[in-house]
Amino acid sequence: MASRSASQSRKSRRPDGEGPTEDQMEQPTRRLRKREKRQARQDDGDPAGEQASEGGTPVSGDAAVGSAISKGAGAAAGAASGMGKSIMGGYRALRQVREANKQLATAQAEQKKIMAGLDEDRAMLAHREDITRNYAQIMATQTTERDTAQSAADDAGKRAEKITAERDQIVQDLTRLKADNENKLRPYRNLMESSKGRADDTAKSLANSRRALKACEGEVSAATKRREQRIQAANQAVDNAQERLRRVQAELADMKADSEAAPGAVAKMQTEVQAEEAHLETARQDVTRITREAQADVDSAQQHLWERQKLTDEAERLASSAKTEANSHKSEFDRMFKAAQSSEKNLDDAIKAREATLKEIAKQREAAEKRVREATEAITEATEIHGHPETTAGLRERIANEEQDLADKQAEVSDLTKSVRGLKHSTRGMRAAFIATVIVVLVVVIALLWYFVMAPGAAGIQ
Repeated sequence: MASRSASQSRKSRRPDGEGPTEDQMEQPTRRLRKREKRQARQDDGDPAGEQASEGGTPVSGDAAVGSAISKGAGAAAGAASGMGKSIMGGYRALRQVREANKQLATAQAEQKKIMAGLDEDRAMLAHREDITRNYAQIMATQTTERDTAQSAADDAGKRAEKITAERDQIVQDLTRLKADNENKLRPYRNLMESSKGRADDTAKSLANSRRALKACEGEVSAATKRREQRIQAANQAVDNAQERLRRVQAELADMKADSEAAPGAVAKMQTEVQAEEAHLETARQDVTRITREAQADVDSAQQHLWERQKLTDEAERLASSAKTEANSHKSEFDRMFKAAQSSEKNLDDAIKAREATLKEIAKQREAAEKRVREATEAITEATEIHGHPETTAGLRERIANEEQDLADKQAEVSDLTKSVRGLKHSTRGMRAAFIATVIVVLVVVIALLWYFVMAPGAAGIQ
């Protein structure tokens, strides 16, 4: 009843609880309409309008006109005042609806919070009651689980200790084996490296010998070419000497046949013939000498080439032998090294296998210890709940209070919902009028702005 009367009281007042109601805000409009009707009757010649004033006392014609003007101004002022009050009423209605919605949202949030706390407490109560009912069974089951898990954890710890000891022993064996293998491999490594060094040296010697052999071949070729050139030049000198001898002999014969030839000239030509014969003989001797000397140079170069070839062949034999020896020692070392690596790998694999086992045992132990903790926590919780029934009773009482609070809050939300709905319905006209007025004002302002801003510009363009 109190809620209904409060709702009726709100409907009879403005949305904010202050100022006139809708009927009161419409009264100035009604008065304005009555005055307009009365003024219209006066304009139509109504004698009652000419003879009556607001107090009912007859007045003169001029006084009636003045009274009518005064009444019109008062009516316009009343209309403007009524419109202003209507706008303010619409604004207050919008604000009242917004505040009512805010109160409703706050109440709904508080309702959700109460419901969440109530659900949590109900779940906790159900859990405590379930443990109370099954306390003996829970204690027996969880005790067995704890003992079993503890035994599994202890067994995993023992196995881990055993595997750890085996792994450490294998690590020691692997360290010792690596040291033994290194001692065994050291002589073979040194032999392999020394034989490789000899092979590299002989390979370098062979390369140098081959370069020298190629140089000797070049020397033979050059000596042969020089021999041919010198012999050719000597033979050309012989040919030239023979040509000159034949020419002076022919001139001497012509002079002897000429009876008019001077004896002195003939004698001189004979001396020239003798000189040319001596030159020819010298040229022939030079051919023999040059041929002998050039051939000796060629023979010497060929001898050097042959000796260098023998040295190169020996270098090739030594290099091949050293390479074969180095390959043999390397093969032997590789074989022994692979055998050592294989034996070390077996121990290394054994270490890795035990480490993998230790990781698996660690997981099993961790899982068992987790079971022990969970069982211990369950036993502790069951013991606490069983030993403190007053806590469960207090939880029941708190749930009852929360249920009452929820019921009250639900009723409050229901009342606020109805109030908001009624407020929206009762103020729909004022809110719509306010929104329409705001729109009209905005349109007028925009039109005025356009007129004062755009119109002068348009006039200037024309």
